[in-house]
Amino acid sequence: MITKIRERILLAVVLAGFYVVMPGYCADKKDPITDEPLLRLGGQMSAVSITHPVSDFDPYQPLEPQIMTRGMGYEYPTVPLAGFTPYIAVSLSNKNADDEFDWEHKLENKYTGSPLKPGSTIPFVIGVLDSGAEVDLIAGSTSSYLGLTTQYFNGDTLPIGGVGNDSVEADITTPIGFYMAGLGDIDDNNQIDPNDYVGHSNNMMISAPAIVCNEQEIVSALAGRALVGFYTSVIRNDQRKTVVIDGRSYSGPDIQFLPAGTTAIPPYSHIISLGIGNGLLPITTASYYYYEGFGTLNPTVLSSFAGSISLGGSFTIEVEVTHSGRTKTYNFMFDTGAQSTIISKDVASSLGLPLNGDFEIDICGVSGLIEDVPGYYLDQVDIYGMGGPLNYSHVPVVVSDIASTHDGILGMNFFYDRNITFAPIINSSGASCSIYVSDPVEFADTDFNDDNKVNLQDFAVFAKSWLANSEESDYNEQYDLFLDESVDSTDLEILLQNWLD
Repeated sequence: MITKIRERILLAVVLAGFYVVMPGYCADKKDPITDEPLLRLGGQMSAVSITHPVSDFDPYQPLEPQIMTRGMGYEYPTVPLAGFTPYIAVSLSNKNADDEFDWEHKLENKYTGSPLKPGSTIPFVIGVLDSGAEVDLIAGSTSSYLGLTTQYFNGDTLPIGGVGNDSVEADITTPIGFYMAGLGDIDDNNQIDPNDYVGHSNNMMISAPAIVCNEQEIVSALAGRALVGFYTSVIRNDQRKTVVIDGRSYSGPDIQFLPAGTTAIPPYSHIISLGIGNGLLPITTASYYYYEGFGTLNPTVLSSFAGSISLGGSFTIEVEVTHSGRTKTYNFMFDTGAQSTIISKDVASSLGLPLNGDFEIDICGVSGLIEDVPGYYLDQVDIYGMGGPLNYSHVPVVVSDIASTHDGILGMNFFYDRNITFAPIINSSGASCSIYVSDPVEFADTDFNDDNKVNLQDFAVFAKSWLANSEESDYNEQYDLFLDESVDSTDLEILLQNWLD
């Protein structure tokens, strides 16, 4: 059979947009597929521009084929600056507990209750599976679209962090239902079977003001740790899905949500243990608190046990960094909602990084813009687990102050070409969490006529769609190997790499 090309090239379709800013170039472009601005960094932040010394720099490809010093080799594989975004469908309902003193969320394995917005179908939006978010979040115009009006606000607010030390106030809801499904659960009519949802009811979440960059909203909905901590999430980069909602395309790995402890997951070669907790108490359940006359003490977050004060928690991973001959181990947050990896200024200092970065980005968040944030290439990063370590060379990171006790945020660029299964187990007996990581996955079968050869016959049919985009009659998605809605030189590169194979 034809050897397929690994998925590294596919990542240009990840829908959080990015572009290169050259000297004198106005930084006002948007992603050509989604019309969204740029790269997700986690924490409701996005990169809105990048300045890089490599003129043809592509953030969705490892730098290996586009090295700053041409001809340089690396001991281990490299990773791109930008990994995938785990897109999901998100919906809300009016489901809560009958007893007002029932202060715990209720896990639901299907959509329960009724939509907040009356209609013949269950409305949903495309959001993000975000293990870095403390709580579930709906932002901006998404709230009204799903029917989350002021009648579902309890009158209290919660500050959420912005760029730097700023924050904005977000409304806390009354107990309602929050549900998620994978892109593969959306049918050809853009509907989702209620039985395909999972989620939790009796859930107090937050409704944030619009988070705007480049005059458009960059956050719609986030499924946070209070929900993702109670399901096994199987993220399949070898099974990419694309959906078009209201004229906008969203593409990403298919995601299956299974009961916690499920072992029916794709083949894997590594098991990496994650820490789970807040550094003070073990994490076993989720709950919220609302006392008449006192208001909300916390919306639904991970807490130490049922009925306890909610102190929050996070998923952490040990990362060993070697740079300029110095090796240190750090504690990073594992964040599925971040496409890139961030290190704190303290870590940058401990590694002896120079004041001037290898590249620069501008970061936009809930309350403003920070320009010229430095990015660096670390000599080596190692992540240890069963099956041996994952070793990487020349690893791109962004240096930023993060409102966290962690040393950094580990983004999905480390897993851009792998299937991963995020498998927390949280119950009254305790808590544990692992990620199961596959070998690099493959995609892009260039043997278009299935004759077990990539030759002139395949090139001939490919050529019929040359330079066609998705709006033209000559366009054929089969030949759009780069999945960027255009058949061009990037797709030809894949074809040539398989030539006569």
